[in-house]
Amino acid sequence: MEWGRRLLGEAIRLVELVARIRALGRRSTVPVRPLLECGDVSLDSNRRVAHRGGRRLELSAKEFTVLECLLASRGRVVSSEELLERGWDEFVDPFTTAVKTMIRRLRVKLGDPSIIHTAREGGYWIGEL
Repeated sequence: MEWGRRLLGEAIRLVELVARIRALGRRSTVPVRPLLECGDVSLDSNRRVAHRGGRRLELSAKEFTVLECLLASRGRVVSSEELLERGWDEFVDPFTTAVKTMIRRLRVKLGDPSIIHTAREGGYWIGEL
């Protein structure tokens, strides 16, 4: 009986390890250009600064990462899950509203008109689809 429990525990850890390796692989698939722009929004990945209409935006590290991901994927819907994988660590609850909250804060900091659009399927995009 003990042998069976030990084997099951190892199998669960192996599944978790494979899931974490896959998540890390997805994080590094999109190369980010140093300067990203969409309309009057610009983001310099090397200097870690963002501007809208010539005004510097004061962004947290996670806000910067989410904006960077959206700008790098311009014209493509980015799922909430992908944003979670890129902006948070692997221990984040997948059912959290952290992405929704972060998008709301980013929209406030970016000001009007909003350049972040919401997809019905549960993702976000910047620019034209």
